[in-house]
Amino acid sequence: TIACARGAVLKRAKAVLLVPLVAAFAAFLVLTLMPERYSASALIQIGPRQMPAAADDPDALPVPATFEAERQSIEKEIAALQSASLMERVIAELKLNDDPEFKKQPLSAVILSPFAKTDSLAIAREVFRSGLAVQRLHNSSLIAVRYSSPDAAKAQQIANTIASIYVAGENPALAASDATKLSQSEPTASERAFSAMLAEYGYARTLSRAQVIQKAQLPSEPAGAKKLRVTAITAISSLAIMLALAVLLERNALLRTRKVEKTLACPHMTTLPAMTSDGDEDATASARSARLIVAEPACPYADAVRDACSELAKQTDGESTRVILVASALPGEGAESFASNMAHHLAVAGEKTLLV
Repeated sequence: TIACARGAVLKRAKAVLLVPLVAAFAAFLVLTLMPERYSASALIQIGPRQMPAAADDPDALPVPATFEAERQSIEKEIAALQSASLMERVIAELKLNDDPEFKKQPLSAVILSPFAKTDSLAIAREVFRSGLAVQRLHNSSLIAVRYSSPDAAKAQQIANTIASIYVAGENPALAASDATKLSQSEPTASERAFSAMLAEYGYARTLSRAQVIQKAQLPSEPAGAKKLRVTAITAISSLAIMLALAVLLERNALLRTRKVEKTLACPHMTTLPAMTSDGDEDATASARSARLIVAEPACPYADAVRDACSELAKQTDGESTRVILVASALPGEGAESFASNMAHHLAVAGEKTLLV
């Protein structure tokens, strides 16, 4: 019920509130320590194919096949922009081998190949690849080349250099050393069917020359995640998890309670939490534990004692109880401490109490 869930949350209120705060602080600290990265994008337009044939042309290629051919050709151009040959040309053009940023191997490469021996050029390529993103804009003939770097000016320079070298290098031939590896792989059934259809219609047109329609601009703000937004999301998600965990723990405790009632054939009044001792002092015999409900009225043990007194009052239908016997199955279980705290609670409540 809602009341039980509310009680479960209040019982563990400190943990429910503390864990989200710690998680949010940790997320904010991590984002603060991470270096900010800037992204710059250049826009390349691939020259359109020749116009589709007229509808009454018997040799015209179906329109869906035209779109599929264009998609495959643009994917080849994207592969060319991400090819190792283009990366090496950009690295040589900008002398990135001498840049400290391109001398440290990315963490992802270290994790995937911890014992691989790589030279400086291979490390520079891995760093270059980790910051490069190439994608087609929707279903158009536009390709966005984005590069991210801790240095805004460097991100702009690299993005523009990629675009200019690609356009100046006769784009389809630039990827010959890398893209041909893809074509040499075993084609799928759909690719074989599509190739047969192209052969049947004699469709072997290629894309025309590309051009840069928008150069990368100098980014003014970091492209990383917003600190406040990530911190807020972390806090809210952690709070939701803690609320669910508190209710789940309460449910498990309720199931254990019902199992105890079924086994002992006695009604359950309360569950006493364990009491720890300070040093070598016996917790059950210490003066502090004997009056814990007065010394620490907000502790879980005090709540359990109050619950026991409330349940006892319900079972007696409001009549005054003259004698309450507290017993335990084994020595050292805390019967004396429990009896003493019950006596203190009743005395504070105005009852005439004698503890024997």
